[in-house]
Amino acid sequence: MLKRTHISFSCELKNLSLVREFVRTHLVEYGVTYLTQEQIVLAIDEVCANLIVHSNQSNPHKKIELALSLVKTPKGVSIEFIEEGTPFDYQHYIEPNLEELIDSKSSGKMGLMLVRRIMDEIQYIREGNQNICRLYKSLT
Repeated sequence: MLKRTHISFSCELKNLSLVREFVRTHLVEYGVTYLTQEQIVLAIDEVCANLIVHSNQSNPHKKIELALSLVKTPKGVSIEFIEEGTPFDYQHYIEPNLEELIDSKSSGKMGLMLVRRIMDEIQYIREGNQNICRLYKSLT
């Protein structure tokens, strides 16, 4: 691993801008192209918002740990979220039908679908009382 850094933040939506800036700063240091930076930031923003709102009910007393790593071989960016909110059953996640969402004029339910399109790998597991979400984006 070339570099690993992390940030901890309370479960408040106002902290999303802090997280976006943290991620952008480190992706620039890693030499990630602008377009890829913005895609990764968008994916992380979506996951963070879901963890804050759905897993932790926007409780400012709860924390989320986000670790960002640049991996040497294969070259890529690895992101890990750790929190202790309500678990999400990713194994049984069914992607919504995009046409139905458009027809219903729904403004939600597309976040995870977007993350799955941007990132190369997603892993969501429960270890003890912790939820761990890992994202990986290849830079090759």
